[in-house]
Amino acid sequence: MSNDDSKAIYFISVASTLSGIHQQTIRTYEQKGLIKPFRTGGGTRRYSQEDIDKLIQIQNLSQRGINLDGIKIIYEMKDKIEELQNKIIYLENEISNKKIDSKERPTDITYERYIRLIEIFKECKYNEKEIINNSEFIIQDVLFNVLLLKSNYALKK
Repeated sequence: MSNDDSKAIYFISVASTLSGIHQQTIRTYEQKGLIKPFRTGGGTRRYSQEDIDKLIQIQNLSQRGINLDGIKIIYEMKDKIEELQNKIIYLENEISNKKIDSKERPTDITYERYIRLIEIFKECKYNEKEIINNSEFIIQDVLFNVLLLKSNYALKK
């Protein structure tokens, strides 16, 4: 018996009493896939406290006018959100644990140049002609510019 199975201790009659929901309604919720109680070897349903809480939530949603198919979609979306939140936490941990080799990091000079380029682009409102006229990084050597243009074009392919 797993840990989750050992928590499933209530028979359907007790689950019905604790939740205030008729046994047949609980069976209907199970048939619709809204709840999945633990089954013993003989097929007897056993409900955990989490199952009881979920039954009450389902009943509350139903009383608000949401049909069972809608409730099922809500729970599927809730499960997907939880799955994605766990994935985000996992990826955040992966990123924070990743060590970057100092050789892969930009030097302070490279970083400062990058920041200066961004400032120039903003000051020139991303106008290419103004960037060329105002950038201290633009090389005015025709041969170099042709080689740079050709290499960029080749990389683009």
